[in-house]
Amino acid sequence: MQPILTLFYPATTRDFDVTYYAGQHLPLVDRIWGSFLDRVEVLKGVTSLVPGAALPFAALTVLYFKSDADLQEALAHPDAVLLQQDIARFSDVSPIGQVNVAVTA
Repeated sequence: MQPILTLFYPATTRDFDVTYYAGQHLPLVDRIWGSFLDRVEVLKGVTSLVPGAALPFAALTVLYFKSDADLQEALAHPDAVLLQQDIARFSDVSPIGQVNVAVTA
């Protein structure tokens, strides 16, 4: 099964800078991890399903890795630290990460 890394960016008092994320951070992801990935999807939070509740996540990033070995190699890549360091430029919180596999086609 294809490993999928999902990064959940909690909504906070500071806006998630989607312009920086799309224009600067994603190209950095592509430069460092592009050879390990099939595709990347970014979802920007719009509203909560609970009326009147705060938005739980400002954004989610879904990274589809080619294989388990590619995921492990990407995470161990010496430049992966640059991705972590860049987070402060578009969000004031670190993402919550989770590895998933699809259960439907």
